[in-house]
Amino acid sequence: MANSDKIVRLSLVARYGRTPIFIGWNDNGAPAVSSSISDLSAEANADFQSARESGAGFPGVPNPNVLCFEYSSLGKGIDYPGSSEDVIPVNARDGSRKLVVLNIGEGTILRAINMSLMDENVWNSLAGVDKVDDGSGVTSTTPMYTLLFQDNRVLNGAVCALLFSPMVTISNENTFFRFAKAVIKQLLVIDESQPSEGRKGYITAAAKASNTSVKTGIADLFFDTSDAKTAKMVGNAKAGGLKLLRALKIADVTDEFINEVKDPLPTYNIDSLEKKGLSELVITMKDLAPYHNRP
Repeated sequence: MANSDKIVRLSLVARYGRTPIFIGWNDNGAPAVSSSISDLSAEANADFQSARESGAGFPGVPNPNVLCFEYSSLGKGIDYPGSSEDVIPVNARDGSRKLVVLNIGEGTILRAINMSLMDENVWNSLAGVDKVDDGSGVTSTTPMYTLLFQDNRVLNGAVCALLFSPMVTISNENTFFRFAKAVIKQLLVIDESQPSEGRKGYITAAAKASNTSVKTGIADLFFDTSDAKTAKMVGNAKAGGLKLLRALKIADVTDEFINEVKDPLPTYNIDSLEKKGLSELVITMKDLAPYHNRP
């Protein structure tokens, strides 16, 4: 790696066996990866040495050939019927700044997000930190989030690292959280479009995490419609009333409308979630998601 291509800012250090895999940005601002410490700038090397001396653990990867990309935007989620995984297209740039599309399965991307939210793939960087000794003996760091994943649909199952650009020298935490919430919203939109029997349970999980409920009109005044069983009971009662009105020729209602009333969608607010609530929701969705990307 030429001097101009040295990694100047680390986003993550992974490991293959005992070999460190350095993942970050080079002088040109492009995503870069190397297993050679000589490819680190002085500042990036100091960052790595500090982490190693602190006893920080580095996430393992199944092979050393990690491909590195920088996140650009999300495409529209692709709905696959039945038990197949839906796919989230991620627009990213490779080391040559070429735009590529990474079609990541929902089970894979939820697991990868979960690992980062659990701080498994978070690099506690010294970069951009005001190194003032407050006498506590604790060194301040700034978190850097990386999506580390392996998906058989993406580049023949290569190990991939998706970087999120930080704001100047500070953490990329906000960028990563916006990405995670955007992925969840895409999966919720797909789930909402399914008939009730084909939904995965994402919407109910999102409503619970958001502390919202099913909106059932005046019944909200008398029943706890945040409870799924109660909401279903209210929906069944209202659907039964509509069927009676139709039978008596008092109201002309379709079966489709009756089904919507019988099975109302919960409301949710993903943007309101802090890290703890977001992490709990991702764990639930991960467990609900189909996952066919097993080794």
